[in-house]
Amino acid sequence: MTNTSKLLTLVGVAVLVPLASCNDPLRVGIPDIVQPGQLTGAAALPTVRAGVLGDFSIAYTGDHPDGSGGSEGVIMYGGLLADEWMNSETFPTRIEVDARTIQVTNSDVDLWYRRMHQARNSAEKAAAQFAQFAPADPGHAEVLTLAGLTYVFLAETWCSGVTISHLNASGGITYGSPITTQQTLDTAIARFDAAIAATTDPDMIAFATVNFPDQRYVVADQEGGNGFPFRSVWDRRTPFITPTDPISGDTLTGFDGSTTLWTQQRVGNRKASITVATGVEARLIQAEAALRAGDTLAGGQFLAQLNEPRDSAKERGYFDPSPFTRADTTTQPIGVLPSLTVADIAAAGGAVNLLFNERARWLWLTAHRLGDMRRLIRQYGRPANTVFPTGLYFKVNFAAYGNDVNFPIPITEKQNPNFTACLDRNP
Repeated sequence: MTNTSKLLTLVGVAVLVPLASCNDPLRVGIPDIVQPGQLTGAAALPTVRAGVLGDFSIAYTGDHPDGSGGSEGVIMYGGLLADEWMNSETFPTRIEVDARTIQVTNSDVDLWYRRMHQARNSAEKAAAQFAQFAPADPGHAEVLTLAGLTYVFLAETWCSGVTISHLNASGGITYGSPITTQQTLDTAIARFDAAIAATTDPDMIAFATVNFPDQRYVVADQEGGNGFPFRSVWDRRTPFITPTDPISGDTLTGFDGSTTLWTQQRVGNRKASITVATGVEARLIQAEAALRAGDTLAGGQFLAQLNEPRDSAKERGYFDPSPFTRADTTTQPIGVLPSLTVADIAAAGGAVNLLFNERARWLWLTAHRLGDMRRLIRQYGRPANTVFPTGLYFKVNFAAYGNDVNFPIPITEKQNPNFTACLDRNP
């Protein structure tokens, strides 16, 4: 090789080195990932808000893909401990929830507990950022309301003694001390009040105001004797189907291979919106206020508020089922329902029964049922064994239902030096 050839070769190598460094396969761009440094300032508020919505939706509805993996949300776990769902699979961590015998070492419940606090922390950090850079933006009231909702769920599903810890900017944890169920609800109300004060947007005001105080689960029916008749008394507000094998015609069963697969059809479409707060719920709250005031006679506000959503089908399209196929007649729009009268109060066994029957139908699979059952004990004086499922349990894991009316705080919370155990397990 001549000296000139050697020189050209060296020059070629020298040119290639910087080009190779510019195309280093170990230095990959991540255009779809938001880095922590991009989450500060006013320009980041839309992204921060989107993160809050994502964290809340996972804590609320879960993020379960097809098959195993993911986590459940408050809709699933609250309804499983209550009487909306029955277990039709084999995982012991979820069977013990259905059987009202929840261990503090339950890893699946622990994951959900952390999801709840992640949603709370995310919403409260976002609220502080909105307060600093855009206090009048409707998003400020929205994230405050979502923060309030996480406190409601913590109060309605967990035992007394939830701790409220905070993750600071440096990544350290400021550990909270246990607070009572009432203190947790008071904190929720404070967030809703702050949301109302932060906006003039009528939708955001309504959102805050109304919240003032798949094959592994099947629709329950009179579970444990005391459960609500979600299946045996048909109602378009709580639609379900019993699928059959398209070839054999056999009735399908759940993952456990034995429990009939009664499948809910309220949310049959994966693109369906998440129902969080509605005008129907507002009418139910007004009906309960009338009940507590003794206004339950004909012409009174109790029946008027219960009948308003029954009569006004066009105002509640968000309650209409969203099934896989519109050809399924069991999932047609709810339509107008017959008005309730004093005769219906008598037939239900009293105004309290009628109110909670209506709440069970309208608010089905929206994370209200467990809180309602606890209120029947705490506020209306009913014995727990007349409200929650009792008697023999239908799977071999447990001989009988236990006594849980809420979730114990998972053992991982003991990393918090201020926490020992639930303050109590009362309703």
